Amino acid sequence: MEPCASVESVKSVSEVYAPVGGEVIESNTPLEDSPERINEDPYGDGWISGSGPPMAPMPRVCWTPLRTQP
Repeated sequence: MEPCASVESVKSVSEVYAPVGGEVIESNTPLEDSPERINEDPYGDGWISGSGPPMAPMPRVCWTPLRTQP
């Protein structure tokens, strides 16, 4: 599992992990200039990233014609 963000404070740097699997498709770049938004409005302007479903390859399927007897 890879972190989706890092949060720096005076005392430490903490990695943030997403609660679900998927791919990060967007990040909230204004947080770099105003990180206090995470605490002030976490469900509004303080969001960290947006994710989508993982891009899994299509499974290989072997199709066999169905043959019936009369």
